[in-house]
Amino acid sequence: MEELVFPEPDRDKIIQQLEDLPIYGRDLKTRRNFACVMCGRSVLPLGRLPWFGAPLCRDQGCEITPVSKITQIFVTPYGRAIHQGILRIFCRTLEKERVLVQRQPLIDRAEVIADGYLDLLKWQRTYHDYDRIKNPHIYEDGAVTIVPPRKLDEVLAFRTHGMPVPIDPTRSLPSEQALLLRRIYKIGPQALTVPF
Repeated sequence: MEELVFPEPDRDKIIQQLEDLPIYGRDLKTRRNFACVMCGRSVLPLGRLPWFGAPLCRDQGCEITPVSKITQIFVTPYGRAIHQGILRIFCRTLEKERVLVQRQPLIDRAEVIADGYLDLLKWQRTYHDYDRIKNPHIYEDGAVTIVPPRKLDEVLAFRTHGMPVPIDPTRSLPSEQALLLRRIYKIGPQALTVPF
């Protein structure tokens, strides 16, 4: 089986990428009193237009960005770690030609999300090491005995308001297996060779 490659992103770079997410939509100058589709305030005299019929005001909370620009930041060996369902928990969305989400809630949570992403990658490596060392014959055939966490919501509990909270991805596993995985997470694969 081909060895999985786990990215080793820099925490500060992830935070910076979230803060630098592009603002979607072209500038809109208007003399008519359109209401912002996100907050309901007036768009006069300057706004932003993601597509015809969806004016936005210039408030930071109404700035939007494409989902694809967010998901490309969170790459793992198992695919993208964040998806629309997670984003909809704490961001408002607009949908027509594409799915757009608020930027500001992501920027406000950038540090916690970056930490969660790094934690997810570490847990994925932990599960991988467990199978690679504990079950080498099954691993060589490309099978796994325990499925690793694949998305951010498996290591972070997202809430509508407030910051995400870290959660233990081993909580649903048998206690002995969960304990061993937590040891590998803390001290590395050598935990499998050291007696409890």
